[in-house]
Amino acid sequence: MAEKHPHPPHDHLDRLSTEQLEVLLRADLADPDQSKEAVIFHILNVLEQREQKAPTGRLPDADQAWTEFKQFYDIPEGESQTLYPTDGPQGDSEDD
Repeated sequence: MAEKHPHPPHDHLDRLSTEQLEVLLRADLADPDQSKEAVIFHILNVLEQREQKAPTGRLPDADQAWTEFKQFYDIPEGESQTLYPTDGPQGDSEDD
């Protein structure tokens, strides 16, 4: 039978400062190694819990972000346009 560990595998991350967690998160996101996925999710969870306990404004409000997106990007003038360039020349993509 497998032994149960008294602490979750990423429990040590909870003791780091928010700034230290953000540095780790940036480094982990820059590395394409997907084996760190659990660490990334744990860091994000810790940051979210801290923000909920003591809001600093570092994490944007989802409702406000959605309102701003609709105001600036989801407009009739932008119909059938993309926000990001495509692979084709001059932003046009061609289907072969």
